[in-house]
Amino acid sequence: MSTQTRLTDKTRRLVYMAILIAIILVMAFTPLGYLKTAGIEITFIQVPVIVGAILMGPAAGAILGGVFGFTSFIQCFGLSAFGAALLEINAVYTHMLGHDCHSIVAGQAHADSIIAELREDIARGYDLILTSHYTPEDLKDAQTKIDYLESLKRLAAGCTDAEAFKAEMRKRYPSYSGQNYLDMTAGFFYA
Repeated sequence: MSTQTRLTDKTRRLVYMAILIAIILVMAFTPLGYLKTAGIEITFIQVPVIVGAILMGPAAGAILGGVFGFTSFIQCFGLSAFGAALLEINAVYTHMLGHDCHSIVAGQAHADSIIAELREDIARGYDLILTSHYTPEDLKDAQTKIDYLESLKRLAAGCTDAEAFKAEMRKRYPSYSGQNYLDMTAGFFYA
């Protein structure tokens, strides 16, 4: 392949990218890219990203996806009432909480670190705690989990084996779900 052909291919590729980026920008900042209905915004901006990725490969798709992501960020936090509402929520994320569910606790030190993290969340006054494995919760739920973990530590210290520990936990928290989590916790404390 000659140098001239390579330059022509690079130029063509650059022009295609510029056209697709321009399409993304036009769609992002005009009514062409979003279908806005009753509080839901459906976007069609992924179409030029998908076309670019298919025609020019994953690197082009990643660049176009980055432009799409950037324009979505601007749309959400700069131009959308929904984005402004999101910024008003004082929220924090934690992987697992569950105020009425057993937790997987990998020993005394792990329990202490969870308690410290939850106390910090309470001190910061978060309005909402978002989790991966449960519904959104509040600071009252964080305190409930702290109390649970403190009780778990006391019961673990007072029991001689995993079965006695699990029986005491079930007696203390009969309505809690996540028995498999309790089994795993017992395995960590009585390994």
